[in-house]
Amino acid sequence: MKVYALSVDYDRDAFIAAVDATPMVRNWIKVSDSLIFIATYRTPAMISEHLHGVLSSHTFLVAELTQATTSGWLFKHVWDFLNDPKDSGKHPPDYGAGLAGLAGTTGSPWNSLLSGMPKPK
Repeated sequence: MKVYALSVDYDRDAFIAAVDATPMVRNWIKVSDSLIFIATYRTPAMISEHLHGVLSSHTFLVAELTQATTSGWLFKHVWDFLNDPKDSGKHPPDYGAGLAGLAGTTGSPWNSLLSGMPKPK
């Protein structure tokens, strides 16, 4: 699972509601009024496409965070989230995540494949 920084415009609460409602986002943490860290198996493009579909009049940025490229002064629980992201368990498993690099763009033939995939038992 990867962690991305989601930098949002003035309507943080709308972004938090959208992030919290999507099973693509396995966990998230609010860092500041305009910054949310999200944990997901999906690509930044897939997250961006989803958020733009839900909040098309807003501006935002999704950027991958890694231990090698991230530094700063944050609370310990935020560093724990970044260094070892955990699934919150709020949503059912994200079965399409294994094909995340193959799907995610509008009109992609992989989208119909993913939507018709049987769920493992």
